[in-house]
Amino acid sequence: IAGPTREWDVTGVDVVESVIDVAELGVPRTDPSLLRGGDPVRNAQLLRAALDGSEPAGPDASQIVAIRDAVAVNAAAALVAYAAALDDATATTADLLGRIGEQLPRARAALADGSALAVLERWAAVTRTLRDDRP
Repeated sequence: IAGPTREWDVTGVDVVESVIDVAELGVPRTDPSLLRGGDPVRNAQLLRAALDGSEPAGPDASQIVAIRDAVAVNAAAALVAYAAALDDATATTADLLGRIGEQLPRARAALADGSALAVLERWAAVTRTLRDDRP
């Protein structure tokens, strides 16, 4: 979300190379420094804040918004890839940016209602169980 990205769309029989810019979807460009990680505890705090659906506030608000935007765009792209893998007959014939744009509201809804955070928490619980069950 910091700028245009070169992509190769292999959804059809041909490989289509292009440059996409999510700013065309209304996602504001962000300073890349807002997406740089830190130590694991800090990264986990920021990710949970980005996924919890609440309105970001305080000194981390800009960073949380940037992370939330990056997660939303990448989740939308994953939904596009999932539909392509299923050979979804209902999938649109729009270009890749258009297909990402069609899935962006769905991704943002999962962030807004807290369901994305719930998935993260379930995943964390399972991995803790697996870790604790090791011989």
